[in-house]
Amino acid sequence: MPRVMEDGSYKDDGHHGLDLGYYTREGLPFTGTPVLAALDGAIAAIVNDMPPYGNMIIIETPFERLPPALVASLGLPPGNSLYTLYAHLQNLQPLALGDPLTCGQPLAETGLTGFTGGPHLHFETRWGPAGTVFEGGIAYYRADTTEAERANYQLWRMSGTFHLLDPLTLLTFHP
Repeated sequence: MPRVMEDGSYKDDGHHGLDLGYYTREGLPFTGTPVLAALDGAIAAIVNDMPPYGNMIIIETPFERLPPALVASLGLPPGNSLYTLYAHLQNLQPLALGDPLTCGQPLAETGLTGFTGGPHLHFETRWGPAGTVFEGGIAYYRADTTEAERANYQLWRMSGTFHLLDPLTLLTFHP
């Protein structure tokens, strides 16, 4: 969550996910590596080259579609969903809000979009209210972003409505 400053304002400077990348593997750069859906679900947000995430996708996996052992290990309350965010992407697949996805389905490729110093995949996980769709996109507070983009950013990162979850909890889960 953001830090609360002495004057009661918030500072949104924390890193809220896991960055995955490498310089080269077998002579190939990380840029262009396929990014696949970690879980079944549906598209809850698609962002095209906006700060801080660049090209980004959020997938919602409803409570009922999560493995019961994962729900138990996370303590996820009923009526909520697990949301996975994939950022700094390139070559997004032709997807739209609400499109269903299966685990392992291609989403895009790793890229260098948004606020980043090098190619990597930013993978972020949160749980929050089921059925949330971020229409209008998500973007950091800048003059060239819309009110809807900034409101969605605030909802996602700073409102306390969506609760951070360590992405390694999901990536290392074995029932």
